[in-house]
Amino acid sequence: MMRQTRLNIRWRLTIWNALAFAFILVAFGIGVYQLLRQAHFDMLDKSLKNRLVTLEESLQEGSSVEDAIRDWVGKFGEHSDYFAFVCDGLQNTVGATATLNQVDINRLLPNLINDYGGTAHDSAFGRIRYASREVQSHGQPLRIYVLAELEHLDEELLLVRRTFLFAIPPALVLSAALSYLLAVRALSPVEKLRLKTDSISATDLHERIAIANPNDEIGHLTATINSLLARLDESFDEIKRFTADASHELRTPIAIIRSEAEMGLHNDADHSRTNKRLSSIVEECGRLTNLTSQLLALSRAESSINKSNMKPISIDRLLTEVVEALEPLA
Repeated sequence: MMRQTRLNIRWRLTIWNALAFAFILVAFGIGVYQLLRQAHFDMLDKSLKNRLVTLEESLQEGSSVEDAIRDWVGKFGEHSDYFAFVCDGLQNTVGATATLNQVDINRLLPNLINDYGGTAHDSAFGRIRYASREVQSHGQPLRIYVLAELEHLDEELLLVRRTFLFAIPPALVLSAALSYLLAVRALSPVEKLRLKTDSISATDLHERIAIANPNDEIGHLTATINSLLARLDESFDEIKRFTADASHELRTPIAIIRSEAEMGLHNDADHSRTNKRLSSIVEECGRLTNLTSQLLALSRAESSINKSNMKPISIDRLLTEVVEALEPLA
């Protein structure tokens, strides 16, 4: 199985920041686009409503459809994006601006299904926005339609979309580069801390790392490492003392064994004394074994591996054993 390689913290921070910035930037772009689009449609609907009300007032005042449309065109001007027409109750056209003919109106009417207005699509005009209202003129019900082409508005919105589309990728690249630089700068104290910790060996455990700011996360980490170094330094000192004590304790039994053996070699004739010395050697070997076991138990107790059972001892008996053990060296 191949081992999965994980990215280091610098690259992970860079990717996270870039993704977060991308999300914010895209959400901001979509929000701005929707607000801009809605603002354009609100302005267009307001313009359509004003034109519709003007035409409605002319018809309600008793003007003929032709005169009302002529006055409407005269007030707002001949605009290629706006046009209007009026139908009777049977959907027959009774008047229209010069930009519309009967063929256009017959093609448009099936698409204008909303009684109050909305957005529709026409094969000739493309997308259109319209407003509609029913009025009474000379006792006859009429329906007014005021329309506007959305071609120019769609072109403006397309330009906005393209602007965001071309602006967002460079912004993301720039944000990723800045995020990487910030990550490197933010993690530089951690790298310095790593190098300083790596330089401390068993011979200089007494050294401590300087804390630049004890109130931030790096300061807390440095304090933790210093505490760890203090515990290691204390443990190493205990090991040194343990080694020195063990060497000292083992030196005396070894000297006794050597002395007894040498004396036994020079006095082979006296079997009783030889047996006594050999017994002493065996006894000292037992003491060495016991001492080794005690040192091992002490070592385990220091490392919290095993808790030795403490038992009371007799001082008189201990002193007697010490005198007997040291007698051959006298």
